[in-house]
Amino acid sequence: FVPNKLGNFRFSWSNYGEMTRWDDEEGMGPNGEWPAESGNHYLYGGGLMVTGYTDEGGLAMGGVYSEGWMPGRKDISVEAPAPYEVITRHMVDRAGWMPTHLKVKEVIVTQDDTDVVIVGTRIRYDGPGEMGHIYAGYFLDWDFTFTEDDSDEFWKDDLAGMIEVTLTDPVYGTAIPLKVSYMMDQSGDSYAGMATLFESGTGASHISLDAEDWEGAWFPSEYEFIDMLQAAKDSPNETEPSDYRVMQVSDAVELATGEDFRFITVLMMADSPEDFSVVLQNAMTMVAGQLWHFTADVDEDDAPLPTKYALHQNHPNPFNPLTTIRYDVPEASDVRLTIYDMLGREVTVLVNRHLTPGSYAAIWDGSHQSGRDLAAGVYIYQLKARNFVSTKKMIFLK
Repeated sequence: FVPNKLGNFRFSWSNYGEMTRWDDEEGMGPNGEWPAESGNHYLYGGGLMVTGYTDEGGLAMGGVYSEGWMPGRKDISVEAPAPYEVITRHMVDRAGWMPTHLKVKEVIVTQDDTDVVIVGTRIRYDGPGEMGHIYAGYFLDWDFTFTEDDSDEFWKDDLAGMIEVTLTDPVYGTAIPLKVSYMMDQSGDSYAGMATLFESGTGASHISLDAEDWEGAWFPSEYEFIDMLQAAKDSPNETEPSDYRVMQVSDAVELATGEDFRFITVLMMADSPEDFSVVLQNAMTMVAGQLWHFTADVDEDDAPLPTKYALHQNHPNPFNPLTTIRYDVPEASDVRLTIYDMLGREVTVLVNRHLTPGSYAAIWDGSHQSGRDLAAGVYIYQLKARNFVSTKKMIFLK
């Protein structure tokens, strides 16, 4: 188990699929602990759920549903590139009488002084033929005490709901509609939320499950559960306290051998449902503007290393308000990526550090290194590494 040690919202991660660790011989880890080191643990259990149909027409229930996650070819790892902590885990779904043959890479990012955990997930099908009607998403069994009495069965006193928010894409400026599935505490002033951004072409359904409906089991029966997923209907907000679990799942997708499916899940705490939009917008901007390596880390899977230095044309171009600059580094090098105006004056330095071989990306938001805004126009960006120098132009619009 590896706990995230940065941020105010903390979990215990393993490459067996868990995100909680209750009492065992090694002690207890943070289980949706908030605030950090407070001893308040809000998540009983949860994790990534997957399901689908094989070519032979058989139903395959995987992930947290069947306790099917097993370690992948790489061990769980932790890096701490300031000011972030990055946990990477690899898992394969092998358990059960009919495994899904899905393998997963997840990159889990936290930052100090925030109430957010960002999970980037890539699912790849490595079985024969195709797998159809794949549903995927996070399932969470929060246990909030909603009533103010001292009930011994506090887990039956939850309330759950969903709100819809609209974010602004920090790169393209387009609207991004999202659903936030949440549960609340007894005083109504703390909310645990989850929002999922699936790749283009898929939406998210909010499902709240009442364990009292199936005598306290974690899930309903397989086919009852599949019916819920295929209905693709959002559950209503719950008004009667009970033992609820919430999940967000994708629309059905089909994957042939070697094909991928990606999404980002944001776990967060907020003082009210209305605060979720602000928390999510900040998280989205953090991923696009600062964690420029995040998407590449999720997608990377023993990809061939570049064989030569390269500086690629920025995208989008022209741009407003953000643009992405990608570049390749074939050997360990001190790398500097600088923006200049047309008079040759330095505007800002996006990268100035030692890098290992790989393909990278940086985001520029059209601002000066002093923080002031710049005028629209043509700007120059230049990559220097060892004896390599490459320069290109880009157009900033307002």
